[in-house]
Amino acid sequence: MGVVDIGFGLLIIIAFIDYEKIQVVVLGVALFMMVFYSDVKKVILNEYRAFFHGKER
Repeated sequence: MGVVDIGFGLLIIIAFIDYEKIQVVVLGVALFMMVFYSDVKKVILNEYRAFFHGKER
């Protein structure tokens, strides 16, 4: 859950940034970390489980 917290921290920082280009980049990173990281983590965990199950047989 640490990465999600970092994402929310970046969203808060955005509120204090005036320079638009930096704002867009930080917003993109924050959304990427919050939305995609949790999905990627699930996929990686599933791949590891499948891999180790295959080895046991």
